[in-house]
Amino acid sequence: MLKATFLLTVLFAVNTEFTIEAGSVNTTNKYVVSLTPASFLQAWAYCNNKNLQFVSIPSLTQHKALASSLTKDNIPTVSLWIGGMWLEGFRTENFNQWFWVNGQEPFSWSHWDSAPSVKNDDTCIVYNYDADTKSGSWSTDYCENQKFFVCLS
Repeated sequence: MLKATFLLTVLFAVNTEFTIEAGSVNTTNKYVVSLTPASFLQAWAYCNNKNLQFVSIPSLTQHKALASSLTKDNIPTVSLWIGGMWLEGFRTENFNQWFWVNGQEPFSWSHWDSAPSVKNDDTCIVYNYDADTKSGSWSTDYCENQKFFVCLS
């Protein structure tokens, strides 16, 4: 954990964002990982303002591609906002479910580390990358909490 914190501190001191290959998802696209902590909505706005997409992970292939890209660039264990959130209530016909903000599509695939806990409609998805296992899983957190995040070019 100390090593991961040190590496992220060094990366943060040098850059506030860095770009890594998007792996097998699309050879022309790249992941843009921001090392500036932001709330979910701030992260989403950042991606949009840079003409990027807040990352959605609708398949196992894309899930593995993100983990592979982070592994290839020796990224330490880190938690990142990705573009999924809980939609609750009457605002849409597809209420009370998880969806991707980039198209407001409900999930048909997920990779939770345990059953997701829905606190209210201010619950967003975190991608937890583990450098030791070279894999990732999802968890939830309040959308206003500050985290690093990942966009797609």
